[in-house]
This record gives sequence, structure tokens and C-alpha cells, in this order.
Amino acid sequence: METLETWLGPLSGDGPDLGQMVLRAFVVFCFAVIIVRLGSTRFLSRNTPLDLILGIMLGSVLSRAITGQSSLFPTLAAGAVLVGLHSLFALFAAGSDLFGKWVKGSSSPLIEKGEPLPGALLKNRVGTRDLREALRLNGYGTRSIDDIEEARLERNGEISLVMKEPEARHHSPRGRGD
Repeated sequence: METLETWLGPLSGDGPDLGQMVLRAFVVFCFAVIIVRLGSTRFLSRNTPLDLILGIMLGSVLSRAITGQSSLFPTLAAGAVLVGLHSLFALFAAGSDLFGKWVKGSSSPLIEKGEPLPGALLKNRVGTRDLREALRLNGYGTRSIDDIEEARLERNGEISLVMKEPEARHHSPRGRGD
């Protein structure tokens, strides 16, 4: 234990010196990579509220281990518990729609059958600029908001779009002398 304290600084109590803090940062970073890889990697992509909470809390807890504000090993254990809880909650959410809706949220319809739902845009704080941005991000940059059949604000905050089918073009037969 004395050797660890020499390298990493006091494992509790007074803070580490510069070299010890750098080594702690290395240890905590490697630990964070390992526990995040063992947990769900979903929280690294498009975040639901559950994923965002893990990111904030994990960063806050592990930073205390680097600066010496908290004892090293109990702080690392707390970080591992957070990742474990996230994985457990995500597993329960995948198996239960009710629990999933509670911890991850639910999508909200904005436009249905080509018509904006009364009050839905305002309630979800989505403006026409947001809809035009969603059109561009989904590869429909040349289309207009009027071309949207359905739009939903998803749990991760993104707007998903279903576009109206293009109307069948009616061509008059040529060369018939009509």
C-alpha cells in the first residue's frame, strides 16, 4: 500500500502532487475506458436522458479520483457501480415498455398525415427552422416542410421524418391525335 501511495499520492486525505495527479489521470482514464467498454456502448452514441445522466455522473465522480478530492479506490468503485446501474436500467428498459418510457422517455409526434399537430411543435419547443434542419440532416435538403408525412421528436432529441410519397405523374399518351 505504501508503494501505491508513493506513486499515486495519498489514497485518502491530502491531495496528490503534480506527478501523482498525472499518474492518477492515466489510471482513472484507463479504468473509465474499461468500465465503459464493459457497460453498454449505447450511451456513447445518441443519448437518451439515462445515457446523459451516466455521462455527467461518471465524469463528476471520476474527476474526484484524479484531483484527490476523494479516496482513489472507493471512487473507482463508485464509477463502476454507476456503469453497472446504467447497464441494469438499460436491460430493464429493453424488457419493459413502461420502465423504458420512465427512464428513457418516449417519442412525441409533431406532424401526422402531413399536418402539424396542434400545439405539438410549441409544446416540444420545435420550430420550423428545426424541421428544415431535420430535412437537411436526413438528406431531404431540397424538399419543403409541406413534403413531410410524419415527424416525431425522438427520445434522443432528434427529429425523425417520413416523407410523403411523390404523386404519380399523369402523362397523356402521345401520338394518338387526342
